[in-house]
Amino acid sequence: MKFTVSPDERRIVFSTDFESGWRHSFFVNYFVLDRETNALTALPQSKPDKVIDGELGAGKTSLLQFGPTGNTVAWVRDNDLYVTVDAAHGGAEIRVTRDGSKNMINGIADWVYEEEILASHTALWFSPDARHIAYLKFNETDVPVYRLQKFMQSDNNYPVDLTVKYPKSGAPNPVVALWTFDAGIDPEANVVVEFPPFDESPSANATMRERLFTELTWIDTDRFLVRTMNRVQDHQQLFLVTRTETAAAGDAPSVAWKPQLVRNETTPDGAWFSMLQPLTLLRDPATLMPNATATTAERPAPRKRAGYLELKETDAGFTHIAYYADVGDATPAAWLTGQTQEDAHSEVTEIIGVDERAGWVYYRSTLVVPLGNNAHRYVDSTQRHIYRTALPQEAAGPDAPNRPPHVVHPLTPPHPQQTGLYNAVFSPRCTFYLLKYEGPDMPRSDMLRTDTIDWSAVVNDNQRSRQAIAAYSLPSITFLRIPNAVGGFMNARLIANTTFRPRTGLPVLMKVYGGPGSQLVTRQYTVDYMTAMSSAEGYVVLIVDGRGTGFEGRAFRSTVSRHLGDDEVSDQIAAAKWLATQFPDLVDPTRIAIWGWSFGGFMTAKVLERDDAIISAGVSVAPVADWEYYDSMYTERFMKTPEQNPTGYERSRVSRLGGFHRQPYLLVHGMADDNVHMQNSADLVWQLTRERVHNYDLQLYPDNDHSIQNGAARLEIYRLMRRWLNAHVRDRVLSIAVDEQAARVEREEAIERAKEALREQAQKAALLAANDAPGAADPAIDGMSAPKPTASSSDASASSTPVMNVEDRAWRRLLADLETYRHATPIEPYYVLAQ
Repeated sequence: MKFTVSPDERRIVFSTDFESGWRHSFFVNYFVLDRETNALTALPQSKPDKVIDGELGAGKTSLLQFGPTGNTVAWVRDNDLYVTVDAAHGGAEIRVTRDGSKNMINGIADWVYEEEILASHTALWFSPDARHIAYLKFNETDVPVYRLQKFMQSDNNYPVDLTVKYPKSGAPNPVVALWTFDAGIDPEANVVVEFPPFDESPSANATMRERLFTELTWIDTDRFLVRTMNRVQDHQQLFLVTRTETAAAGDAPSVAWKPQLVRNETTPDGAWFSMLQPLTLLRDPATLMPNATATTAERPAPRKRAGYLELKETDAGFTHIAYYADVGDATPAAWLTGQTQEDAHSEVTEIIGVDERAGWVYYRSTLVVPLGNNAHRYVDSTQRHIYRTALPQEAAGPDAPNRPPHVVHPLTPPHPQQTGLYNAVFSPRCTFYLLKYEGPDMPRSDMLRTDTIDWSAVVNDNQRSRQAIAAYSLPSITFLRIPNAVGGFMNARLIANTTFRPRTGLPVLMKVYGGPGSQLVTRQYTVDYMTAMSSAEGYVVLIVDGRGTGFEGRAFRSTVSRHLGDDEVSDQIAAAKWLATQFPDLVDPTRIAIWGWSFGGFMTAKVLERDDAIISAGVSVAPVADWEYYDSMYTERFMKTPEQNPTGYERSRVSRLGGFHRQPYLLVHGMADDNVHMQNSADLVWQLTRERVHNYDLQLYPDNDHSIQNGAARLEIYRLMRRWLNAHVRDRVLSIAVDEQAARVEREEAIERAKEALREQAQKAALLAANDAPGAADPAIDGMSAPKPTASSSDASASSTPVMNVEDRAWRRLLADLETYRHATPIEPYYVLAQ
């Protein structure tokens, strides 16, 4: 049983009879406990007057949300929106909508908005005084239906069909409208906000006219900002919506909400807008508590303008904090970060606190690392640190000092440049904050103050976990910057336990995701399946964030636009070859496998499709096989529509299966996957069968969605992968190279092939990037030297060829660290999964 406390702390809402929906949604029955009277009542008290046959959660409540005052409650049942006003005194239930059905949804997100746009099932927003509600209405009449089957939930011999309205690439999206409800005037006062078509040009087709609603922020009781995008999300518009009220003599007032276009923006490169943190509205400094000694005359008059902060990309393509002095402004009045050499190429990931009284903004960002002097520095995007910077004086409280702009103040004790992944939670007035150290070592949390460094309190140091984990043989983890396929650099994490030292070298297991804007390589403390495979099974693990992934700037991220599965795959193969050439005494280049889930499963299949000799096996869990099978709002963000980009869709399909004859392949899918449909794996099996590929295994899990964790399936997947990888990768050398001389020759030939491929790759890269390519002078992380160009002759190609060299002392230090664990107990994958 879960519970929620109302904002005024008078009521506690308990939920029972939980029924899962999609990724974020659920259906429950609610009960409200009044703490003053101890009365427990059902909410809602009315009975449903209709049941939508075949729908998840029919008759149950799919959303309950308190207004900011705590006395108004909005809730959704059977796709209709209701409001209870004055809940503390038994207020009546008001039915806001009456058209809820399979095709009409009010106040909660449909499948694709929940998954790709809002990242929540909530699609309503209260005004600050809880008088008004803005909500989305979804008309899914034209959205095609996808049918899922559940085999283990039927009392008879037939499976249960579950339908979901799922728009695939190029298919009709839901038609979405923004409505408002005025609880203070008339229960029937539902007003639609009328927007013009997104593209009003005569040549615009229906797709170009579509409008996606991505964000809504209330300013006050009569105004809100709403951000919208076009269908392919390379054009965004910000509207200021204002309430107007007119009344003729003797008539009831007529209410309208009028949108005013404030900002109209397109991407500089034709790629996509990233959906970042919602706007942070600033409070009027005149309403903040001034100095107690100030007289009324000395206090500033209330400011009529309302400003806000926004995470926004600079002209250089890095995400920083922009300050808008007024909600009606089209351009920022100032940039608070990213304007100095110190932090220009860092990326702010989150605004985590604003203290208008003291004039500070607190934020989380990638780390800028100085290299000896201020003229040379680089950004380590695997780390996150906490900083603060000054608000503009006009947005700060009356007692805030006038601080210089653009000065970055680290707030990550005890040493601002200490390696790590940090996060923080600030108190409402930003006086205290909980600092959470999340890795690479054992996590801990401390309470600190923002006004002094002389006070702190340990909240949790995880001492018992430290003692427990010391008995196990944890492998060593090294973070590196390694070359990508075109001469730039990318982050990598290398996990190795050299307690295993066979003469043939260790097998390698690469884990990949690689989706646009994602990140796997961070300093997060993890003891997971990959840790166990290294500790117990002897794999060297390599995880790489290639081009297209996040927090390295727009140019690095958007290079994959319109052709997913191309540059990202080249970088994974380049990483495997780099590892084979750098550590020939540690790894066996004939036993390098790769695996991934979802987008990572797609990446694995595309790597095998390349048929590169450096990769010897692959595992795909729930992969996309064809981007025309995936949902419109994710796919078209990166690929445009199939009509706009037919060549890109064809190239991104998994369709060239020559490599699958040579490389063993394990394909796994949940049969009730509502996200990446099993249709994708069925397509792959069809192609493998048609091409007479026999070198693959297929495992299906009935009644399991994209997470594959129903009926102990998650544990079984990892057991299956362990057995399969050991049979096809780790133990393969025993069957193909019984003769040690043959094994040695095979390894040497593989290393030479990898070296030759890297030389050719570097020569091609030199023609594209030369010596001034972005990131060409990036340093290595943790003492590992990155490859650097040499200039030994006048030949342009030869002079640009990078020498793949790693300092021996760094590797020797890594091996020395591992000696500590030589006699410890290896981590078992089953142990990790059970914790």
